[in-house]
Amino acid sequence: MLILLQDAQSVPGVFYPFGAIPTAELREWLRRNALVLPSDLIELWEATGGGDIFDSETIFRPTVPSIPNICFVADDIEGRNAAHAAEGKPSGFYIFQQGAFLSAIRLSDQKFVTLTVSIRD
Repeated sequence: MLILLQDAQSVPGVFYPFGAIPTAELREWLRRNALVLPSDLIELWEATGGGDIFDSETIFRPTVPSIPNICFVADDIEGRNAAHAAEGKPSGFYIFQQGAFLSAIRLSDQKFVTLTVSIRD
């Protein structure tokens, strides 16, 4: 089980998931967007659909046909990446989390990275 889900079981109110995403929908979304992403991020989306952590961090949700739960408010991954690209995010990164910092996948090697303001320089 993912560590985030273990923590959420131990401490209620830490994580508010947006709603699980069926595997077939995620595969189609990845294909449609020509993305190759780490399997553990895909596993997280399958189990939770993204969500809010500590009311200050958000794991974005891919835009798929299944309907998210009511705590989902405009936290779609495509819209957030477009907004960050308009602010200067390099194209080689795909942001999936925002809060105190940004978490992204470096698309060239599918590595998890933390982005700071300095990546825009």
